[in-house]
Amino acid sequence: MTRFRLLRKFLLLCATIFCFSCKDALPVTGTADDAATMKSRISKEASEIVWTTEIEGERLSVDITKMNGISDKLKLSPEVLAVSGAGDPLYPSFDDFGSLDISKLDSQAVKTVNGFCAAVSKGTEADSFLLQKAVYTLVLFLSDIKLQWPGYPSEFSDQNPLFVSWIPGEPFAGSADFIVPVRLRTADNCTLDLQLFLDRNQDWKIERIHILKVMEKQS
Repeated sequence: MTRFRLLRKFLLLCATIFCFSCKDALPVTGTADDAATMKSRISKEASEIVWTTEIEGERLSVDITKMNGISDKLKLSPEVLAVSGAGDPLYPSFDDFGSLDISKLDSQAVKTVNGFCAAVSKGTEADSFLLQKAVYTLVLFLSDIKLQWPGYPSEFSDQNPLFVSWIPGEPFAGSADFIVPVRLRTADNCTLDLQLFLDRNQDWKIERIHILKVMEKQS
């Protein structure tokens, strides 16, 4: 029996019960026995209706406007839920870069990214953060920066670093690689966006560096 047929049958039964429940419901030619027989038949028909099983019925009775530990006077909002620690954590993001959620990134991978960025910024050895077979990619990376960045400084050090800060973004997981986007920032607020390809099977060493955008001035 389809849901539509069940609904139509239920409405018909309700209409019939309503008619017999009203004052002066019995026709002039009818009798009390006729009415009792009709009501008995209706009750029997109603008891034989097979209703669809309710899905997640308990959720309909839950008051979602309240939460333990939060005052009833406080209107719930995404910001309130974030502060309360309920639900999934919220991470900042940039429209032109993506989310800053690095919760899926291994701690050793984070050390590799930070170590590499620090070495490049200070002009120190960065080879140790790359696979031995991929050291050439570091040479190409530094060469590309010089070619694409007209204001590339001739010297930089701890006191005068090439980049003063950097932020890793949400990684993309491949079969063996973790692609980590990174945004590096200079003292005059220019940025360099790149992707670091980390090999999870080789102590999270870098096997490739890909430049996305070079030295875009940020407002």
